[in-house]
Amino acid sequence: MWESPVYAPPVAKRPLLQFKKLLFTSVLLIIITACAIGAQTYLASGRQSTAAAQAAPAATVSKISPTASSSTLSGSIATPKPTSTAVAAIPSCIPASTPVPNVDANGYTPGVHVITPTPVYYPVYGRNLDQVRQQLHNCGPQISGVRHDAVTTYTASWGYKYQPLDTDPGTCKIIEPVVVMQIVQVLPAWQNSTAAAWQKYGANLTAHENGHAELDAAGASTLYKTLSNLSPLPCANVDATINATANGVLGSLNVANNLYDDQTGHGATQGATL
Repeated sequence: MWESPVYAPPVAKRPLLQFKKLLFTSVLLIIITACAIGAQTYLASGRQSTAAAQAAPAATVSKISPTASSSTLSGSIATPKPTSTAVAAIPSCIPASTPVPNVDANGYTPGVHVITPTPVYYPVYGRNLDQVRQQLHNCGPQISGVRHDAVTTYTASWGYKYQPLDTDPGTCKIIEPVVVMQIVQVLPAWQNSTAAAWQKYGANLTAHENGHAELDAAGASTLYKTLSNLSPLPCANVDATINATANGVLGSLNVANNLYDDQTGHGATQGATL
């Protein structure tokens, strides 16, 4: 049997649909609320992190800056080291030489002639006595390969005439002898110094060297007297005899000078020490 359809409205389905809509709305509100709360929390956290990040550098600087900055400033800006003034180097001394004059008795009148020119000074440099002593040691004048603070030397020359004796033509007598001696002194000069110790040393050293000069002058006089008092001798032997006699006198003079140095300690006992 066929029956015609009867339309029945979906009354039961409408409440379900409304419920679903309500549920969807509630869930959406919950999500939105949660998102809002999360955003606020995130923003607050971000502000705190930013504040911490801003505060951290200050804290870091306050711990590191005092040490590093104070060290740098004290060395280069705040208290700079004074600039040192360059000290001029001490000039090197030049080894002193002892002049050897060319002395010739020809042209001099009979007698003894002692020539004592102005001393020769060699310069030494230094800012103190130790430095000056070193230059004296390095550059003092030499005698026989040994350097000394000062030296006194001499160069001697002699001449003579002779004539045969009337009673013995083969025998000659020395007449009109002449002796010429030039004395040379070489002394140190400390440049630009007025130190009392140096002045005293220089005066005493000069006095010691003058003692040598006096011995030399006396030796020249002794040589002249010796030649003047020579007995007649064979004419053939005059030159050899005169030269041997003169060299003997000067040899004795050299011995006297060495003895003088030994007795005075090369001037030490006379105060010629620095």
